[in-house]
Amino acid sequence: MTRGSEPPKIGKYDVISIDSKLTLRKKRYLSTAFLHSAIYHAKAAREIEAEVRAREVPDREFNTKKSGEYFHSIAASIVTCAMFVESTINEILHDFMNNSGDAGSLASKDIRRVFSITGKRSLRLAATLERYELLAEVLGVSPVTKGTDPYQSVKLLIEVRNGLVHYQPSDEVVFTSMSDVDTSQRFEDSFRSRNIQTNPFAPKASLYFPDRLLSVDLAFFFIDSATEFVSVYLDSISLSRKAQHVRAIAEKLDA
Repeated sequence: MTRGSEPPKIGKYDVISIDSKLTLRKKRYLSTAFLHSAIYHAKAAREIEAEVRAREVPDREFNTKKSGEYFHSIAASIVTCAMFVESTINEILHDFMNNSGDAGSLASKDIRRVFSITGKRSLRLAATLERYELLAEVLGVSPVTKGTDPYQSVKLLIEVRNGLVHYQPSDEVVFTSMSDVDTSQRFEDSFRSRNIQTNPFAPKASLYFPDRLLSVDLAFFFIDSATEFVSVYLDSISLSRKAQHVRAIAEKLDA
């Protein structure tokens, strides 16, 4: 293989010949693994909820233990669902900029060169949804409307994820900082019209966020929203095969 030439292929694998040895290389993507993870944790929480409801005699110690497991599963589902959304656009942009994978064929070299000049600096500073918008603008497509779902639902997903990751600790009984109260109220206002069922284990007097908001219903809502948002986007930029793969994974929610 000459220097600077494209590696030969065997099927979908790149081939590199080094000292007469054959190496097969396959590009690895993680975005759909995070979607699998989000579904796994959401279904685990659903099973915990069903297990608690199935007990004829309430058991406080058992319920307390299961309540913790339930919260952990929902939090994990939400965080990995947001990771799915962010890693998807990062993978697309990487392939687009490096002329590799399916996304490498999306644009001509001239467009890619303009994007490489104007886009790299802004990409480092851009938020997740802004990266989706930036690439769509470069390609001249309008896959989603910012003021409607699923864009707004995915925006909420990212906000809830950020609220969890950057949560400010506070005393639940004696003192709650105003910033926590404001965050909790803001999320309650955002989700009130969406009829999201709250965490059945959380006391009614607890804060809406994070205690009452995190529920199986919320996890499934976010997975559905993220799947729709990403698959519609992928279709719009001619990555329909990847969009079909995303939809196929999401079908496992009902399995």
